[in-house]
Amino acid sequence: MAKATVAAKAIQEKDRGKMREPEAGRPIMPSLYGMGKAKKGTMKWADVCRQVEASRNYWICTTRADGRPHAMPVWGFWFDDAVVFGTGRETMKARNIARSPSVVVHLESGDDAGVRGHGT
Repeated sequence: MAKATVAAKAIQEKDRGKMREPEAGRPIMPSLYGMGKAKKGTMKWADVCRQVEASRNYWICTTRADGRPHAMPVWGFWFDDAVVFGTGRETMKARNIARSPSVVVHLESGDDAGVRGHGT
């Protein structure tokens, strides 16, 4: 089983004995899109977790050795703050994660949360 550990595990830090939630943020976009930088309207981590937990289909996005992106849909489940999925050791995504464990996990819909993280 491959384990794509999302932001909760990937970027958490001990802060006076407590684990911190990932910090919500906006994508970096040209100003003409009107995105702004305010955190107002970003999702709460608990809401992200609910969406990810309710899903079974995920897109695992990794980077190939030559720097090109690689995205593949997988069936998986949310367990212990991580998306868990199976893949063969020789698949492109497994080789990419072994070489560079930074991943992005996204749900089926472009309307749902995407989370960056670390694969193991």
